[in-house]
Amino acid sequence: MSHFAVVVTVNLKPGIADEFRSHILTNATASKRDESGCHRFDVLATEHDADTIIFYEEYTDAAAFDAHRETAHYKALREATDDMVLTKHIQRCHVIS
Repeated sequence: MSHFAVVVTVNLKPGIADEFRSHILTNATASKRDESGCHRFDVLATEHDADTIIFYEEYTDAAAFDAHRETAHYKALREATDDMVLTKHIQRCHVIS
């Protein structure tokens, strides 16, 4: 079971949520498939704000998350979506249970 998690809240520019979702879902799939240290990658849409997306990611440890940020699929995501994002808040967490 993983012992490290990341919660990322992204506020997007209005009207591009569907395009952003296609990119983040590709990244999430590649992360779970290709990274042995990535155990979970959920993409959440808030109920009342289509322009806010939340990711919940679980990794073996902080080093596995740092390695995730060096992968080709993560770099491709950043290149494709950085200009879509108004704000991004990353919370690094230790999994308690």
